[in-house]
Amino acid sequence: MDSLFLFQFACFIFMLINAFIVALSHLHVRWENKRYERSRWMIVAALIGLAIQYVLQMTFGFRAMHDNLGAVINILLYTPCFSLISIGIYNIETTPC
Repeated sequence: MDSLFLFQFACFIFMLINAFIVALSHLHVRWENKRYERSRWMIVAALIGLAIQYVLQMTFGFRAMHDNLGAVINILLYTPCFSLISIGIYNIETTPC
């Protein structure tokens, strides 16, 4: 096996575990807040999107074919995922006016 494939597989598992932990944290909340719950699910969706990106990298081998192609695919998929994470964190940190 290629070390790049193993690294991508480890990142895929890491993202799924993080998404599972964030989703499971719903069970440990005493008071449900609609804004907090929406933010949590945005972060879970972003982590699952990142996991899907790693599956695409492993399946189609974009990164292994060419570095430029892998970078373009990463930019196209990282941007919405990191935007969701940023919006989720911002939504948690801001207070209602």
